[in-house]
Amino acid sequence: MEFAATTEENPNDEEYRVDYIAGLVIFNPSQEGKDFDFNYFGTGYLNIPAARVTSEDSDVDIQEILDAQGNIVTRLDESLSATENIEQLVLNNEVVKNVDYQSNQAELNQKIAKKVEQTYVDAILSNLTDGSPKEIFYSVSSLLSKYPSGAVGPMLVFDSLHLDGAHAYIWDGSTWADIGVYQSSGIADSSISVGNLSNNVVEMIESGEGTGPWILNYPTDMSLAANTTRNFIINKLFTQENLIKKVKLDTLATGNVNIYVFSKLNDQFTVLSKTTIAADIGLKSYDVNINLPANTYIGVQGALKYKATGGLGVFDNNSGILTVGNTYTGTFSGITTLVLSIDIAFKAGTPLKTLALTSTVDPGRISKDLKSYIERKWYGEEEVFSALYDSGKVRELGTKNTYLINKPLGKSTIMRLKLYSLSGGKCYIYIVDKSSDSTQYTVRKKYEFTAVVGENTFELITTNDANQYLVIFGAISCTTGVTNGVEFYDTLKTNADSTVTYYSDLAVGSTYPITKSGVTLALGIVLYGVLDSSYVAGTSILNNFTSGFQKRPDNGQVLFTVPVNQFVVDKSSTITNVNDNESNIINVPSALWLPSTYKVSGKKVPLVMMAHGHGEYLTTDGTWGTNPTWIAWKDSIVAAGYAVFDINGYDNTINPGSKHWGSPRTIEAYFKAYLWITENFNVDYRLIITGGSMGGMTALNFANAHANIARCVLAYAPCTDFVNQVSSQAWRDEYLTSYAITNLENVPGWTPININYLNIPLKIWHGTGDTTLNYTYSQTLVNKLKANNCPSELRLMSGSGHDVAYGNQTVMKESLMFMNRFKI
Repeated sequence: MEFAATTEENPNDEEYRVDYIAGLVIFNPSQEGKDFDFNYFGTGYLNIPAARVTSEDSDVDIQEILDAQGNIVTRLDESLSATENIEQLVLNNEVVKNVDYQSNQAELNQKIAKKVEQTYVDAILSNLTDGSPKEIFYSVSSLLSKYPSGAVGPMLVFDSLHLDGAHAYIWDGSTWADIGVYQSSGIADSSISVGNLSNNVVEMIESGEGTGPWILNYPTDMSLAANTTRNFIINKLFTQENLIKKVKLDTLATGNVNIYVFSKLNDQFTVLSKTTIAADIGLKSYDVNINLPANTYIGVQGALKYKATGGLGVFDNNSGILTVGNTYTGTFSGITTLVLSIDIAFKAGTPLKTLALTSTVDPGRISKDLKSYIERKWYGEEEVFSALYDSGKVRELGTKNTYLINKPLGKSTIMRLKLYSLSGGKCYIYIVDKSSDSTQYTVRKKYEFTAVVGENTFELITTNDANQYLVIFGAISCTTGVTNGVEFYDTLKTNADSTVTYYSDLAVGSTYPITKSGVTLALGIVLYGVLDSSYVAGTSILNNFTSGFQKRPDNGQVLFTVPVNQFVVDKSSTITNVNDNESNIINVPSALWLPSTYKVSGKKVPLVMMAHGHGEYLTTDGTWGTNPTWIAWKDSIVAAGYAVFDINGYDNTINPGSKHWGSPRTIEAYFKAYLWITENFNVDYRLIITGGSMGGMTALNFANAHANIARCVLAYAPCTDFVNQVSSQAWRDEYLTSYAITNLENVPGWTPININYLNIPLKIWHGTGDTTLNYTYSQTLVNKLKANNCPSELRLMSGSGHDVAYGNQTVMKESLMFMNRFKI
């Protein structure tokens, strides 16, 4: 009996199917237990037991030789793994090429052999990698403290001893050697890029979490102990707002040390904040986050060392532990030069802000993407909104009261929020649209913050229209009895028992009633940003192609738009005026979903384009169609560690509702979205392209147009012959009317069946029972590509219908297996 090959999932009695992915030959269950003779004519391999392989030398045992070599497959896998590890080291620039090492060593040997020992040269060479600093230190002592026995790579050290700038240090085998000013020979124009920055410098730019030098610089020869119940206010006025990131203390006993921030009026000091440090004995540094408003003083209470000379003097108070919000009398100490063993270090964000004006790095030597990166993180700010901020005598707003501040925000981009709280806790800020009759408002944006007692500073990026307003809810301070205060509106609701209470936890998109309160208040809140500026956060590709990888939002979803000309070039089109002006440009809603494993630096996340089909859509608020299977399929891909993006079909303004699936303009829109994503996020530029139904046609056309950026293509029940398959659909006329096209065949680059060569791994899944898009068209395309030696596969799902287009369980499982073959 002979058996015929089939692609059906379940072979008949006299048929077999080969699973090339799993390496299996599958027969009908009726053949169970039978013996078969195989005649193999392929170019693959057969498994033959070693015991059946003989040698002309009768003393040679093939099985014994193989056993002595161990499991060859395992050893090959280990070798492959080692090779991949080496490749990754090379890609990460963690390996020095031998030819470079030998060249550098020979050159150094020739120049300095007469001046130093060869062992010293070898030690220096062994610690040179790519020349970039591995870490940054702000004193030589901190380097010696962290690496007393040395470390690999040059270290960059800022120290007050180095008046000419930062110096590079190399471990020479026995000590840290100062090899001079780092990059003293100069930096090439446009050579400093975001990728050249170490991770901690990137963190400084993004969040200001780095620290600058110590401010007070007290002397170290202290031995006397301060009274632990006494409060000392340092006689130094801090005129600039800042953030204290580190506090250095030298204590004679273990216990709590309280750090206070005061405002001062004559001899009266009001406590703005208190930070308690659980201090150890001796000189130690502690990480803190203490907001320091402008024109304030710092005080301390605890068992600190001190001396009577060399300092600024202090104000003295003997009230024990002080209470935030209270006012105390401070008497200037009779020892006018008293100095306490406390020092502070501010965040490093402020110096970075003035890089272009004061840095020793000339702006002309900074690359374009780094300029944009720093500009976006430290844009020049101004006060754009204030409800008459008052940090003096304040009382707490009820935490359950929701107020609209009757003062328009103005057209602005808000970048920073400062608020003052007497009790701390949750605070909510809402951006709303108020009705023209001032009877209700609709919530457009919502931000949640957790405040500490005193002044708080939060990052807040939001672009507002001129007629939008601010609504607040939470523990925010206010001052009553202010004649020039800001008017408030109450957000009240009547309950079932006729009681009236405030709305709380407002929802985005919902509308709420408001009534004029008749009260004017000065509120402890200020917004900083840019008024009427061209800088707009998160704008589309035409307006602001920003650089520097962005962080992942908490929900993983990034919404954006891409501008595309709505018309399609067609040789028989009745439209003759096709211009890139505002009337022809439409902004296509787009979305990116990032996995929880996404990081702004390090290994790039693989990127998947997932084109939806007819009837599905993507809106500006991120709603992605209605098919739960397709949505679950996207979620499964993201959960597997991939980033996924899609755009809307998209709507045509001439005939709203008609979609441009797979058209040349759709391909352009997807490519613009791809460009924006790879520019702004740490994702792989080689794309995995997927799509179902009409989205499958988009996937195939995109791969054909942009093969140079594609890793592989997966299509599910795709439309492959646009002319013949769409001609039978009820929505065919939407395309013709939408584009003023008289014949579908007149549109070049639209129907995949015309693709003759696609040198990208392609796999198509199609159901044999599909009555919407017949599977035979997919067979025709795959067979043509195979005949041209293109890597193409067709997986026919026996009896399945068009549900294959949206990823059933079998398709999902097999697709992930296929995609993982190309995962970086």
